[in-house]
Amino acid sequence: MSFEEDLKFSEECDLKLSKFWKQKSFEGRFVFTRSLFLQKIHGIDVILQGKDNTTELKIDTKHVRSIYTNLFLEEMSCTIQGHEKLGWILKEDGHPDFIAYCMWFNNDNSCYIYMIPFTPLRDWFIQNKEKYRLFINNTVNKTSGRIVPLEDIKLFVGYDKYILNLSNTYEY
Repeated sequence: MSFEEDLKFSEECDLKLSKFWKQKSFEGRFVFTRSLFLQKIHGIDVILQGKDNTTELKIDTKHVRSIYTNLFLEEMSCTIQGHEKLGWILKEDGHPDFIAYCMWFNNDNSCYIYMIPFTPLRDWFIQNKEKYRLFINNTVNKTSGRIVPLEDIKLFVGYDKYILNLSNTYEY
């Protein structure tokens, strides 16, 4: 897939999550960010008003087209010499509150949503990343990251898992 196709897929998936974000927020209050500053620099795709009506939650969505037992935690978004750039897991400033890792299946009509608290994930990852295999994607930017089992993330960091289907049935 090209970057443009991946971006289109992600944007379509973000829209499919609208009812989920409405359910997770106070009075359905949420916005999709369409800002280079918020998305590219800080990794924030969705901002929602917390159910308690006193907090805002910043969320970075990651969409994949299948069900996996591992997650790819991106250390470097670009490894090309002279253009190196830290990946989302290692950014030090302006990070989201949660990563929503969405695994789409059933012709992109259903997904598993793993809501992972970002700071605990990042802190744990930095301390333990050497235990996991480094993988470099065969993309233009040669993105690199670690393949981490979901069971390790559940055990050491924790997450909430949701099942979404587009008939609007949510299972917790």
